[in-house]
Amino acid sequence: MKNIRLPDDIKRLIARQTGIKALIFIAFLVGEAILFYVAGDYLLNGWGTVNTVAIFMAITAFAFWVSKLHTLILDRAWQGKVTHIYVETFERHIDYKSTTNRRYQTVNQTNAIIKCENGKSKTIPIPKGIPCQVGDTVIHIKGLKYVLILHEGNNKYGICVVCGAKNQAGTRCGLCGHTIIKK
Repeated sequence: MKNIRLPDDIKRLIARQTGIKALIFIAFLVGEAILFYVAGDYLLNGWGTVNTVAIFMAITAFAFWVSKLHTLILDRAWQGKVTHIYVETFERHIDYKSTTNRRYQTVNQTNAIIKCENGKSKTIPIPKGIPCQVGDTVIHIKGLKYVLILHEGNNKYGICVVCGAKNQAGTRCGLCGHTIIKK
């Protein structure tokens, strides 16, 4: 896998996002401990042990869901080459407030099939307006939403890995202000 040296501002962003997710999860666990300390006897005697354990398991699962800690645990860095590009057409519901008059919009989404270094294939959506060709290297950095697309070893279109914006010139993203990874 190609080693990419992340800029300090992106490292701090990833660390801050990880810390926020962990703090939210810890806050839920502390709240759960306080609830058990205050009302544990009542819950165990009144509702039974099985129901009390089910309640606390549900609270812990809710804490994982709210803090999005599961996305941090399951996310892995990967790299691969684009082997195939195709356009998928589907309809998206656009009128969310009306239940009687449903309106749909036809959307074209460009997808790329990536052959990773471990031999597995992935299908990822390519954001609109970002050129991607067969043979490009695609790198996903753990903790970031957008992928880095390298054409002939360089990020010649200046795609920001934090917000996905396309920047032709400069070393910083014009939308979010983070450093653009060039190669």
